[in-house]
Amino acid sequence: MSGIDCSGLVLRAHQAIGVRLSHYSGSQGSGGKKVPVGKQLPGDVVCYVGHVGIYIGNGKMIHAPEPGKRVCVVKVYGSPWYRRYW
Repeated sequence: MSGIDCSGLVLRAHQAIGVRLSHYSGSQGSGGKKVPVGKQLPGDVVCYVGHVGIYIGNGKMIHAPEPGKRVCVVKVYGSPWYRRYW
């Protein structure tokens, strides 16, 4: 299998700015600083049980949805929580 999974996408984006993260969505969703809903900024991690993405503003995020699918931009869905590592 090739490509990138959701936690790998978040890991690589944070590596690019010098922030070290685990390659596990559960750790990414529980570390950093808690960000209240409505206070999220571009670059914050959008967290779900078993899935993460990166908030890009205007109610949207970039994420790797599932194996075999392309990384894409979607509206933030459901009831996520947010974490900040920068």
